[in-house]
Amino acid sequence: MNLDLVHARHLVELGYLQEILSVMGYPAHLIERSPEVPYHTVLAQLDRDQQDRARELACTFYPLTAEDTENIMLLQYFLELPFEIQPQAYQEVCKLFVAVNNKSVLGHFGITADQPKIHHRYIQTLPASSLLPEEAVSEVIMLFNYTSLMLGDIIEEVGTQQKSLDEALQVISERLSG
Repeated sequence: MNLDLVHARHLVELGYLQEILSVMGYPAHLIERSPEVPYHTVLAQLDRDQQDRARELACTFYPLTAEDTENIMLLQYFLELPFEIQPQAYQEVCKLFVAVNNKSVLGHFGITADQPKIHHRYIQTLPASSLLPEEAVSEVIMLFNYTSLMLGDIIEEVGTQQKSLDEALQVISERLSG
């Protein structure tokens, strides 16, 4: 399959994803690829965080051709958390990520390159032979949203030096054991 056909397939699949998100109660819109946007992207408004800040999910497919892989598609879920971390907290945040990412059920947290921002990212492997499996995608979205809400505030507190690493690890241990 050539790259134009891959992009056309992704556009159709993302249109379906937009519908799934809307049914789940998350307003979503599809942005078609352009010179400014290299890949078709669905943007969706997830649940607001504990401080009532908006959180926007971006979903894109990796543009793999049949030469790359013929049996799977890779759907990326990407959420930039709505806060900045202080540069002096980077080291503690990175240590926190080791613990958080080892316990996180879905995806990983990281620092966005060249920005004092935290992101949550997951790549779902899907069969190339069928349309998006609505139930599986819905469950991934639910868990992805829940995970970022459950852990985002703790990451922010370490990133803004409101909590020490040890305090944050204790809170995470309590949340994940309960």
